[in-house]
Amino acid sequence: MGLRVATIGMLVLLVACAERAEPAGEAPGLNEVERNRMYLAQERELLKSYVESHELDGIVRDGYGMYTLSMVPGTGNTAAMGDEVIYQATVYLLDDSGVGQYTDTVELGYSQIDIGLHEAISGMKEGEKKL
Repeated sequence: MGLRVATIGMLVLLVACAERAEPAGEAPGLNEVERNRMYLAQERELLKSYVESHELDGIVRDGYGMYTLSMVPGTGNTAAMGDEVIYQATVYLLDDSGVGQYTDTVELGYSQIDIGLHEAISGMKEGEKKL
């Protein structure tokens, strides 16, 4: 019995003192900022590949990193900051699977949505469709 307790105690001690391995998929030796830069670069490459494989000519990347492509021109008023806008969106993953569709009413520049979405909607004309 004493040998069993000593063996278990030694095993616990060895496990507790063992060096922790980097989680799977992590780049060893990178600090958090470098790791995030690496992930952003990988994400940009994925998006670039998606744009090329779907032949999305004319797509534009704005200062917020959002990609937009006007699909159907609008004929109504142009949305500006401060306007109340009703918009519809469908969210897709890069494998083209749809993950949700929603309609929302926002006041551009004031509602609590991503700033990039404010920028994407601002300047659109009523009836315009963007990818």
